Amino acid sequence: MNFYIFFLITLISFSLVSCKKEPDLNLTVVNFENVDQQKIKYIKSVLENEFKIDSIKTASVKLPEEAYYKPRSRYRADKLIRYLHDNFEAEKVIGITDKDISTTSKGHKDWGIMGLAFRPGKSCVVSTFRTFRGAKSEKHKDERLKKVVLHEFGHTLGLPHCENSETCLMRDANGKVSTVDKVSDYCEKCKSKIRRYLKN
Repeated sequence: MNFYIFFLITLISFSLVSCKKEPDLNLTVVNFENVDQQKIKYIKSVLENEFKIDSIKTASVKLPEEAYYKPRSRYRADKLIRYLHDNFEAEKVIGITDKDISTTSKGHKDWGIMGLAFRPGKSCVVSTFRTFRGAKSEKHKDERLKKVVLHEFGHTLGLPHCENSETCLMRDANGKVSTVDKVSDYCEKCKSKIRRYLKN
């Protein structure tokens, strides 16, 4: 009898290990109205190249009126990521807009930013308004867009701002797009925290 119990436990354990799957992600990239479709396709390719993704979809919606901040003609990023969280079923949702976005930060009630995310959480938003400011070419725009998208997506996976390396993607830009030009990749410390999601 003991042999059969041992055999059954071994079989169940083997089955559980065999069925264990890497945490592939399902994503939706949301175009808030006016972003060039080529940029949306580029963002999809960036995410697919970097992360283990099971599925990735796109959607186009109007910017929610409740997120508009009339005194500065901006959209509140905190309200945008809440909107994305509440209105899309994907595991992760990334909103992209060409409008200026802001949040309350660094002692400022309305601080202009390039992106914002729940950390950890379901949704993030990226704005090309500041990300593309002063860019020298379309290639330069793409490089910056990639870095900001990976930064904000890293936050959704739980990564905080990084002080380990000046070239880490998770470095706090402090509102300066010039900082984005100086970073290159997740540092090894940050990679170790999200290794299970990374392709390489």
